[in-house]
Amino acid sequence: MKRSIALMTAGTLSVLLSMAALVTVITSFTSASAADSPADVATVAPVPAAANNDAVRPFQETLQAREATLQNRVAVLQQTITDLDAESQAQIAQLENQLLSMQEQKNQTIANTESLQQYTLALQETIQADDAAYQTEITRMANAETVFRQEIEHLNEQLTTAYNEITIQQAQAAAAAEAAALSAGYSNGSNDHQNSGNSHNNDGDDHNDDHEDDDHEDDD
Repeated sequence: MKRSIALMTAGTLSVLLSMAALVTVITSFTSASAADSPADVATVAPVPAAANNDAVRPFQETLQAREATLQNRVAVLQQTITDLDAESQAQIAQLENQLLSMQEQKNQTIANTESLQQYTLALQETIQADDAAYQTEITRMANAETVFRQEIEHLNEQLTTAYNEITIQQAQAAAAAEAAALSAGYSNGSNDHQNSGNSHNNDGDDHNDDHEDDDHEDDD
């Protein structure tokens, strides 16, 4: 914006300087024409050259002063434009550096975002894999627990059956032992009675033998 204004001002001053130079040239040409005009013109009184120069000199000095002023302003404006160019170049370079820095930060942010997204995706996959493994392990443990309980129940059934069989066998053994004891007691009683009869018979036989021996002695 400042540069545009300075350029417009410099252009305007250049136009003014051109106009001033043109006026100076025209004035000098008019003075020369007046000095070289024919002397036979009766209606025009001859004007002395010194008087003519004295009349033109203030105007020329004024134009020269204005031209010098305008040239100074043009120089100032050109210096201002140069300074603005230098300042603008410095600002442009600074802005370019800031833009590059911002672009690098943007690229770094994008890279960090992509890295974070990849890490998040990998973490999600890991969590899903861990969850699947956990569910699989839970299912395996539940199945193992079911099988273990079934085995325990089967073992309990076997133990109960074995215990019942042992109880029955013990009862049968006790009944057999009791029957054997009763049978043994009855057999002992019968044997005692038979032994007693046999002993009585043996005594009779001995008595008869003694009696026969006596008879034989009497016969002798």
